[in-house]
Amino acid sequence: QRTMAGVVRYQDPSSGLWWEVMDKGAQAGNFPEASASCMFVYALQKGVRRGYLPVTDAAAARRGWDGVLQRFVRTEPDGMVSLTGIIRGAGLGGTPYRSGTYAYYIGERVGANDGKGLGAFLMAAGEMEYAPTATQARGKTVLLDAWFNAQTRTNAAGVTELFHYKWDDDSDPGFSFFGRAFANYGARLAELTTAPTAAALAGAQVYLIVSPDNASKNPHPHAMDAKSAAAIAAWVRRGGVLLLLSNDAANTEFEHFNLLADRFGMHFNPVLRNHVVGDDYAAGTVEIPAGTGVFATAHHAYMKDTCTITVSGHAKALVTATSEPRSDVMLAVAKLGKGTVLGVVDPWVYNEYVDHRNHLPTAYDQWQAAQDLAAWALRQAADR
Repeated sequence: QRTMAGVVRYQDPSSGLWWEVMDKGAQAGNFPEASASCMFVYALQKGVRRGYLPVTDAAAARRGWDGVLQRFVRTEPDGMVSLTGIIRGAGLGGTPYRSGTYAYYIGERVGANDGKGLGAFLMAAGEMEYAPTATQARGKTVLLDAWFNAQTRTNAAGVTELFHYKWDDDSDPGFSFFGRAFANYGARLAELTTAPTAAALAGAQVYLIVSPDNASKNPHPHAMDAKSAAAIAAWVRRGGVLLLLSNDAANTEFEHFNLLADRFGMHFNPVLRNHVVGDDYAAGTVEIPAGTGVFATAHHAYMKDTCTITVSGHAKALVTATSEPRSDVMLAVAKLGKGTVLGVVDPWVYNEYVDHRNHLPTAYDQWQAAQDLAAWALRQAADR
């Protein structure tokens, strides 16, 4: 916070940019510099989004970004966009600049798209894309279960760690991208590594339970029980937003999980649907129509090897999939007290299929759907 207060203090008031020698302004030989300006824009806006910096710093980030676009970005004759105004450091031919007894080295400006500047530009662009909604969920916590799904692995450092549908897991089955969908609205991410209680859930507005372990995934699984289910249901009644993402019978536990799901009129059935063999992606297609009330737009979604849901009582079917001669519920929603519950037959927004790293055709818009889902969950929690 002290550092960024100083950064804002030395922002050029006319251009919104930062000078190569920050505190010397428009003195001879000094110039606004692209890579530093992009780094400061990135740091300011990300600090605001993550809640580390005051919301007022977003205005400085916006002034800086506008300055970068106006001063340093140009469109080439072939239509490509270039970033200019990047320095080459003193060790590569910088020019000395003297002030009293101190000598500074002002780097020399180089051609467009130097890597250290372009990388900073792309990072700043990513933050500024989400700037309009970056504080919408400020102060809200999205809590991810790490008790009912508590699989572990040994990492490269030889340390045992939790993985599989976890916020900080960047591997294929991780939830790091889904976590960013929430964080892009300013929400705080947390994980619950103990059984849920009233006290443990009190600070959360959104709570996710994803594919509870069965014995094939965890030799010592923590099964849902009546006490935990009662605590979760009471939290929902008070206004909590609960997301239940199940899986197919080979990969998750059903009997105990339904002790919780049945309270909301959602029963997860231990069947195999949308079974995909090889690259037969069409077998995993789920069409999410517009007008569901959860997703802002229609989505061409991919849910591979799923279960199904039977709805009753409080719950209603949100998305169904039809394969003659039957129609199966794939997503369901329920209201209970002041709270909301969403049930899904698959953990479908994990990294492997959100960023298409496993050759999933780009027609499947998993990332857009993940952002819609996160936005909806945070809106439901708005009044809590």
